[in-house]
Amino acid sequence: LSDYDDQLIVDGVKIKVAGPAAGINYGKFGVAYGEGSGTSATYLQGWDFAGDRWISGVDWGGGALFGGLDNGFNFFGSTLVEGTDFFDVEMLWAGCTGCTDGMTARQMADQSMSETPELWSKAVVQRRDLGYETQADLADVPFAVYNTETTPPTRLQVAIVETDADGSGNLLWDMGMGGVGGDTAMVGYGGREYVFMSARSYDYDGDGTGGTLADYADYLPGGTSDAVYDDILYAFWPELRSRPYLHAEWTLSIFASNINLIGEDSWNFTAPAVTTTAADKATDYAKINVFPNPYYAYNPQESNRFDKFVTFTHLPNTATIKLYTIDGTMVRKLEKDDTDQFMKWDLRNSSNLPVASGPYIALIESADMEESKTLKVYVIQRNQVVQYY
Repeated sequence: LSDYDDQLIVDGVKIKVAGPAAGINYGKFGVAYGEGSGTSATYLQGWDFAGDRWISGVDWGGGALFGGLDNGFNFFGSTLVEGTDFFDVEMLWAGCTGCTDGMTARQMADQSMSETPELWSKAVVQRRDLGYETQADLADVPFAVYNTETTPPTRLQVAIVETDADGSGNLLWDMGMGGVGGDTAMVGYGGREYVFMSARSYDYDGDGTGGTLADYADYLPGGTSDAVYDDILYAFWPELRSRPYLHAEWTLSIFASNINLIGEDSWNFTAPAVTTTAADKATDYAKINVFPNPYYAYNPQESNRFDKFVTFTHLPNTATIKLYTIDGTMVRKLEKDDTDQFMKWDLRNSSNLPVASGPYIALIESADMEESKTLKVYVIQRNQVVQYY
């Protein structure tokens, strides 16, 4: 799980395992999640939508939805940071077919809730103007969030932020439109009504037996915005998209990275066997050579003054090298039978004595070669220094 280049090479193949980071899959690895919206490749950026989307994102630097959407740990912080903490979700947004011009945001919300109550949720509220203090009452929000990786999908808890600027702290997610200024109050910033999606199951049933504030509030901090939130998957700062509030029903999909897990994910493959054609062999055997040539009393690969040799290269697995003086006298015969392409001649004759300085002929023969190869080797021995006499 490393982008470094220190992996082992096995059978000529270097194997590198890499993958996306935890959280939203931003398409770094080109993972497609379907056909997309048809208008842009948003599904390669970790999100997609279906229907007439009336929400955009305020660009606060998020990685998705035009800068308005990101992982919770990149917004106010979250205890969810590991790759296994995240999953795909869908936000099902409500619309309002019976809404008319002149209706207030609350009237539009009430109308929409009467039409599609299943698309509305109760949400914990934090007041930005009060240091993000958790409020005693839950708010109405026009969306339902589901974990789509369970069967059936699991509905999730949500939270929002409101502020009392222009009177928009009204326990209704309306992007500031319910304030004193009507449809113009703080709309440019989406009312700063941030949305947080929790990994916890939604249990509000509306009859007073479940979904109390105590059931919801413990996954949010009781202090200021620099505290780490519990269980927050994704944070979303929305704004209107040249369409009115509750314009139509639509769906926002958020895709989580499927990270590689050590001990759980594995890949099996077989490296192809090495194949060599006759043309490959002919090309390789044409490169048969010897170095250094001439041998001028020294080889930089020698370890000491007694370790004298020249090296033949590009040899087949089995080969015979016959070494002759210039008058045709064979001084040494070398046999090779291994997978190494190299073979050394220690500059000694068949009697294990150093050969004299001068030119030599090397005849290389092999059953793998269509014809033999002849090389000229010139040897210049260093002065012999007799230690004992």
